[in-house]
Amino acid sequence: MTIARLVSIGLFLLPLCAPNVALAEGDCPPGFYRYTNPGHPGNCVPIPQTREQQTGPKWRETWGAIAMDHETGSTGVTVKAKSERTARKEATDRCKKEGGTNCRIALTYANQCASIAGPKEVTGRRSGSIIAAANEYESERLALESCEAKGGEKCEIFYTDCSPPMLIH
Repeated sequence: MTIARLVSIGLFLLPLCAPNVALAEGDCPPGFYRYTNPGHPGNCVPIPQTREQQTGPKWRETWGAIAMDHETGSTGVTVKAKSERTARKEATDRCKKEGGTNCRIALTYANQCASIAGPKEVTGRRSGSIIAAANEYESERLALESCEAKGGEKCEIFYTDCSPPMLIH
């Protein structure tokens, strides 16, 4: 091999042997930059983040409510309300529109799902259940279990809906 050939191979391999260190902003670690003042050598300071990066996404709580009149059987529901107070009022108003005269809030919940389960055949015993849980599957499962534990031999789901948190842009 000629010396010229060895030198060219060496120059080609030299970058592969050098330490692989790269500093993003001068001699500061990634995510930092050199901040200097006149007469001051400067320090590495964090790169400012946008407001969204600093706080992450914002989520708004949503509310649901179920109102019932046990004398007439009227039921009123609401989901995705902006406040508990609004959810309670809307559910009560809907119960009254369904013919309820003595509507009472049976359940309020935030960022959850709610289910109503009751016996398939009415036997005169109150064995229905109203349950809120983290998701639709859990609320239905728990409502059926509760209904059956109260004596409803064959219970079914009559209502399920969710009030998930809403992403605010």
